[in-house]
Amino acid sequence: MPWALGYTWLILKISHQAPNLTIIEQAKAYAPVLGIILGLILVIFFILVAAYYLYDLADFLQTLLPKTPTIVFSLVVIALGAFAIKLGLETLARLAVILIIPVFILIAVGIVPNLFTLDFPTILMPLDNWKHTVKGAIFQSAVFGELLVLTMLLPAVNKPGSIGKSIFITIFFGWFLIVTLVFTLYGNFSIYTTQIIYKLFELYREVGRIESLFIILWVSTFLIKVSIFLYAAVKGLSDVFGLKSHGPLVWPMTVFIAFLSLVSFRNYIDYFRFFIDFYPLVSLSVELVIPLLFGAALLLGTGLKGTLPKA
Repeated sequence: MPWALGYTWLILKISHQAPNLTIIEQAKAYAPVLGIILGLILVIFFILVAAYYLYDLADFLQTLLPKTPTIVFSLVVIALGAFAIKLGLETLARLAVILIIPVFILIAVGIVPNLFTLDFPTILMPLDNWKHTVKGAIFQSAVFGELLVLTMLLPAVNKPGSIGKSIFITIFFGWFLIVTLVFTLYGNFSIYTTQIIYKLFELYREVGRIESLFIILWVSTFLIKVSIFLYAAVKGLSDVFGLKSHGPLVWPMTVFIAFLSLVSFRNYIDYFRFFIDFYPLVSLSVELVIPLLFGAALLLGTGLKGTLPKA
């Protein structure tokens, strides 16, 4: 969490230099050629994140409904996201707000009952094997680093200067949820925790077999996340080419991400290996290098503040 807070502070500082511009537009303002290169890297990153989260959701649903092809789940979910984006980013934001309370209740239903069945000696396993815990924290930082997508969203905020508090509260809540979930899993499943593929799903199975609630939780949250990164990829590509509107790119990008999620992995084992061995290295490279370049520019006093029109 401290890493995520510091990282978010940096990308907020970058965004506030020119609150009406995305990070790609800022990069092009610094240096057009370099900005295009960094923009394409970011677009590829956003596409990658959207594709693998879409695969994860579709694969999970396919295990529950094996007679339904995976492509059906992929297309339905990302088509809903594309439809929301076509209606406007505010539509997606309002949907996320509406889902906050139901998602919070669904998470509590899955975790709280399992807090009463904890095996407290095994709850300290992450501390006993602290080297693996530190390694896991580094891996988790790649997921928190996905907050880089904020640099594509903040230009759409009416009052970007007031958004920091909400983001920091969200990060703290995410940290609290992850810590609670980890201890609950180890307290209930002991050493078998690492062998469970869908860990939170197993907690729901322990509470009177209420898997249907988990499906609602999983689909709604993944829908929001895939849609956000779909928007970032579309808006980013529009910024790279300097288009006046990103609307015409929505459906082509939607089809491409759906296709990529279907052909990238032969099975869940390939996906899991990619997520563990390859993704942290690639994502951290993008998530760290690009903001640090902007951070260095800010320290050197070559920022854009005062040279561009205000939002």
